[in-house]
Amino acid sequence: MTSMKKLIFSICVLSFMLTGFNQEERFVEQSNTEIFGRISAVGQKPKIEQKLMNLELNEGGIAVFLARFTPIDDPNLKAEWYHNEKTLPISDDRIKSYLKEGYATLVINKVKPADAGIYRVKICNAFGEDVSEAKLTVTK
Repeated sequence: MTSMKKLIFSICVLSFMLTGFNQEERFVEQSNTEIFGRISAVGQKPKIEQKLMNLELNEGGIAVFLARFTPIDDPNLKAEWYHNEKTLPISDDRIKSYLKEGYATLVINKVKPADAGIYRVKICNAFGEDVSEAKLTVTK
């Protein structure tokens, strides 16, 4: 064994002696807890933890609606956006929707008076849904 390998081996042995051999068990327990926590989160109804907030903007401003929800790791979650009770067309270059890591975001660039009204987000999965609403006021 080279001197470098002996040194590394000695450091590993010393580390185990000082911290105890049960560190591996703690790591395994922690990993199992995280895995089981994520699995159980996937099988639950969405809940919006941070609701949408009302916005008052000047014409030409940028509207950002943000909702924080749980569970964050459910791959089957989807967000549906509505404007004045009608499905919002996200294909418009001014309007973008994002759904990532527990956040649903709607961005409206260069707001116009026609954009004013009630915005609603519906977060849903196979176990249920939750909704939040906010009002956008646009002034000239």
